[in-house]
Amino acid sequence: MMASLIAASFALAYYVSRPVSTGSGAPDEGRHPWDAAVAGGPACPHPTPDCEDDRDLMLEDPPLYGDDVKELQVCLKARGFYRGSANALFGPETDKAVRAYQKSAGLLVTGVLTRDMWYALSPGPPPPPPGPEPEEPQGVVSIAIDTRKLLLTIMVDGKPFRKYPCAVGKPSTPTPVGDFMVANKWSEPGGPFGARWMGLSIPWGTYGIHGTSNPGSIGTTASSGCIRMFDWHVCQIFPWIKVGTEVTILGAQPTTGVYRNLKLGAVGTDVQFTQYKMRQAGFLPGPVDGRFGERLLEVVLEIQRYYGLPMTGVIGPNELHVLGIR
Repeated sequence: MMASLIAASFALAYYVSRPVSTGSGAPDEGRHPWDAAVAGGPACPHPTPDCEDDRDLMLEDPPLYGDDVKELQVCLKARGFYRGSANALFGPETDKAVRAYQKSAGLLVTGVLTRDMWYALSPGPPPPPPGPEPEEPQGVVSIAIDTRKLLLTIMVDGKPFRKYPCAVGKPSTPTPVGDFMVANKWSEPGGPFGARWMGLSIPWGTYGIHGTSNPGSIGTTASSGCIRMFDWHVCQIFPWIKVGTEVTILGAQPTTGVYRNLKLGAVGTDVQFTQYKMRQAGFLPGPVDGRFGERLLEVVLEIQRYYGLPMTGVIGPNELHVLGIR
């Protein structure tokens, strides 16, 4: 009953729980650097490679190690140049395979695989369908990404409009799930980001929807958390997506502990987990976006009022106990 009353009283107040500017020119506590772009301010700088590996690969001492090396080995193996295991270690056998590939492709044999050579090495995307490009969607556009089905769907007025295959984060670096927004856009970011970049308002890292220099990874769990698309697909949807477009990422529910008091301005996966638990209990805290904003503060105060707890607006041990987190 209590949860229903809270939900009803706040049903009309649903909005993104984000601290807003005070007008002083300085960002408020908890404000993400990309929020200026969401609010109509300047877009953030060129996307950084936090969510994708961006380096030349070659034989070194000690050997290079990482997921980008593993992807290279998988591609070389698929093309018949590499016979070893995809162990993510750039050793002599991988160097030999790179040189064999470069020779067969008529390239300068250096043993160095640059990011621009991914296009030649990886299998290309499927050809665009015959006929004219699809018309621009009419209505409210949003994006739904299913990390389990490896599918990105353009929604119009809440209904599916176009579906696209994608790649998402590996199990070791999963794509965050939750309710976010497109925070900025960038044409021709290049390198591992491919032809287009659309940054997301995830407050604890640099994540985005983008093209790829490794199209062979589409349809797999291959990234460091970003959502990859074929270049011609991301170019197709790019004009439809505006800064501020809602993005819902579906997948395994957030699971983390909460080991600090949470207050207005806090951001992080622990805030997102608390929001998820509130939504699960019927409290309707707004988007599960990892931000403790004014919307979440109102719900916290209502919970404290109902249970006779001190009206602090802070989520501490008592509030976590009520939500079943502790």
